[in-house]
Amino acid sequence: MLYLHNLNHLTPKAADVESVPLIREIKQKVGYPITEVKLKEHLLTFFPTEDDLTKMELSLFLVEPTLGQVAKLAEEKNEQLHEPASLVRAKQILEEMPPALEKNIQFAHQLREWQNIFFMEALEIFNALPKLRTMDEKKAYNERLNEIFRMILRNPEFAFNFWDLVHEAHTSHVDGLIESLNKGFIFHFSLEEELKKLTFDQIRHRIPGDRIEEVEKIKRNVQAIKNGIDRSYDVNKRMVDLAVYLYSYIKWLNQPML
Repeated sequence: MLYLHNLNHLTPKAADVESVPLIREIKQKVGYPITEVKLKEHLLTFFPTEDDLTKMELSLFLVEPTLGQVAKLAEEKNEQLHEPASLVRAKQILEEMPPALEKNIQFAHQLREWQNIFFMEALEIFNALPKLRTMDEKKAYNERLNEIFRMILRNPEFAFNFWDLVHEAHTSHVDGLIESLNKGFIFHFSLEEELKKLTFDQIRHRIPGDRIEEVEKIKRNVQAIKNGIDRSYDVNKRMVDLAVYLYSYIKWLNQPML
């Protein structure tokens, strides 16, 4: 999408702007009458995959043991080794993830179970749209389209209801946690090291190897958690993009001549 980069950017106006090049794409790749094969070739990639679900579920599974690892370090209260504020922040970020991940996994399962119904409905509706004549016919098909949008956007309005799913705050926070772990901020930097602006690579020689490995295990888990968060966000963004594609199909098929 040219302008639609965040989940909250979806509006009818934004979809209308995005639809101009998409209609050209639909005409070239799909055409009319629309076949099931062409429609699936064009839109199937928007739906969640088994790999998406695997990464999301692994991410959710890893949060609890990773929180346990962070808690174990915090319980030591060894401020000469670990930075307490960094451990608190890591705990806070990890605790943000499970509710959104659980909702996202549920949403992805629903989409996968529904996708065959979607293609049957969309195919029949799209091919019928240019032939509708009476107001009653148009109202009936419009309601069927609204049901599709409600499923994709979790909302009766043309906007994505993402607040209880993984969104930009989650991806930003987990990215920040990865960055902190990579920079060694879990470990305490002395005032002298701070003043000299030393990097973690420059101070790691003074930290016992087994203590570094403890944090490396946390970092590996957080990376896997981030992978699931990123996949969850991608599933949500694909639904926003799918809504714009559907808007473009409808706009094209409602034109006087195809």
